[in-house]
Amino acid sequence: MNARHPSRGADTLSPTDRVYDSGMGSARGASGGLFVERILIVDDEVQVCRSLGRLFRREGFEVETAEGGPEALLMLDTFRPDVVLTDFRMPRMNGAQLLAEVRRRFPRTLRIILSGYSDLVSVMTPLQEGEISRFICKPWDNDTLAPAIRAMLAPRDARATRPTPTPTGERS
Repeated sequence: MNARHPSRGADTLSPTDRVYDSGMGSARGASGGLFVERILIVDDEVQVCRSLGRLFRREGFEVETAEGGPEALLMLDTFRPDVVLTDFRMPRMNGAQLLAEVRRRFPRTLRIILSGYSDLVSVMTPLQEGEISRFICKPWDNDTLAPAIRAMLAPRDARATRPTPTPTGERS
């Protein structure tokens, strides 16, 4: 059960959870429960990175953190995340700029901005253009954030684990 909404399951979001969707597809690959989802958390506030890192590690994700866009881009040379979760307002490179580059390099990676509600206006165009997969408002709810991201990854998992159809006239 969800601690914030006892009548709903943990993977259910209410309208008050403030998740904005671009309608784009999910990330790459298949976990189907066999592989650990990988997440890159990017925020210039170290405490936010630590807090989110603890949350996602507890939820079984492989976690890497970066304190800004340039550092995150360097990490992408060796770490291939299923999800990039980033703040919007950061020095040197904002979250939308970072996610545009992530989309260019890894178009199937789920790209999420986690930021203040006031930033929603600033990210509407990149959200509508698909540069950003989702916008989630701060403050986040620990009980719903990780399950919501797992739910965003679920369509990818379902596509990858679907049985391959046999050609007409053949039996498997």
